[in-house]
Amino acid sequence: MFKTILLLSLTCAFFIACSKEEKLDSNLISSGTQFSKENSQKAKDLDKKSYEEIAHLFKDNTNIKSDEKNILIIFSANHCIYCDKLKEEIENDKKLQKMIQDQYSSYYINISYKKIHTFYKNHKSDLSTAELSSIYNIVATPTVVILNQNYQTLLNYPGFISAKRLYATMDFLNKSENQKLDEASIAQKLIHYYKDHNI
Repeated sequence: MFKTILLLSLTCAFFIACSKEEKLDSNLISSGTQFSKENSQKAKDLDKKSYEEIAHLFKDNTNIKSDEKNILIIFSANHCIYCDKLKEEIENDKKLQKMIQDQYSSYYINISYKKIHTFYKNHKSDLSTAELSSIYNIVATPTVVILNQNYQTLLNYPGFISAKRLYATMDFLNKSENQKLDEASIAQKLIHYYKDHNI
């Protein structure tokens, strides 16, 4: 009889311990999932640290779309002196900041980071940062790319551009008559525009 009671007690203790362990394991799994989601979001936003001083001017680059405006994409990289200089120029020019925020769907992409960007050109497609860079032949940073509302390239400007010239370029390309031109015609007109306006 004593053996039976002892055996029943041990069996109950075992099942109670198992159920406590299961509860503990499910808590670990659930907090682990939450931790993974937080880490995933941090990893997704890691690139924003590289341009945090001007990040508020740009939309989330995981979804690139026109929203019925021209699109501005600035491609940059880590340890790029001229990228840092461009960021500084943007940070110190309120007029340019207003243009970036109000007149364009603006995106800043640091190609030193790997990310997936949903691009709405023609149809929705997911592209890696490398694939997106390849589409616009990004070989130097910074590179400024401006697209019209139909995602046609109006300008691909590799290298540093001053705040004054960037503002003038964006303003020029926002005019409807210039959005119908091809890249070569725009480049020619911009050269004259810069000369005429001492930019």
